[in-house]
Amino acid sequence: MKIIIKQKTSGTGTIYDIESSEFDRVIDMGDAYKYAVVTASHYNMAATRHKKMSNAVKSSQKLMREGYTGVTIIDTNNRMYDCDGYSVD
Repeated sequence: MKIIIKQKTSGTGTIYDIESSEFDRVIDMGDAYKYAVVTASHYNMAATRHKKMSNAVKSSQKLMREGYTGVTIIDTNNRMYDCDGYSVD
């Protein structure tokens, strides 16, 4: 299973968007993982993968405490959640 975050049109949005203006972001979730934690594309950080929402929430909250912005949790059904695990769809 892969999560694909489609490329945004160049010149649109902000640097805090998870979509890149240069390419699609592809996250290989394998068979075991259900949640990915992604940061804004300008950080150029790899997503972390998690089996449980609670672990994804802990990871996203840690990133937020460290000062990262645009932290989002995405599940394998492409639903998005904030750093507290609440749906933002």
